[in-house]
Amino acid sequence: EVLMPVTNTVLQMTGAEHVSVQNVVVEACDGDAVRMEDCESCTIAGSVIRNCGGWGAVVTGGHDSGVFGCDISETGQGGVNVNGGDRDTLEPGRNFAENSYIHHVARIWRTYRPGVSVRGVGNRVSHNLIHDIYHAGLTLGGNENVVEFNKVHHTNLGSADTGGIYFCSRDWTQ
Repeated sequence: EVLMPVTNTVLQMTGAEHVSVQNVVVEACDGDAVRMEDCESCTIAGSVIRNCGGWGAVVTGGHDSGVFGCDISETGQGGVNVNGGDRDTLEPGRNFAENSYIHHVARIWRTYRPGVSVRGVGNRVSHNLIHDIYHAGLTLGGNENVVEFNKVHHTNLGSADTGGIYFCSRDWTQ
């Protein structure tokens, strides 16, 4: 069986409010499987996200939105990219990647595409199991982001200059 993706993103939410997508399989696209941009209180939960050319899920801007309890694997880039909040005012985004199983990601774009990347201000990455990653398991930047209770192992399988959790800021304001 051969799959030929014909769409860039399967699930796109822009400016949505109070939307919850649960218990679905999202796969077979060229780009990011799930994108939430400038959303308020939106979640993808209890779902399988796999076999995409970009990130498994991208959450950027907005507030209180993210990924919860998903199985994310076989992505071309990273697992979950979380960004939100305002670095000028330090207003928190409160976006999140929580309680998810993230493994075997970054199959095409191998470096700096971790299991979870968190940036911005006041976002949260917690209770995730992250493993079998070519480069870093989790990357961190920004201000007042919380990274807690994650289990990260078998990372840097093809590289050597990062860690399981990698924070390398060249901006002293972070």
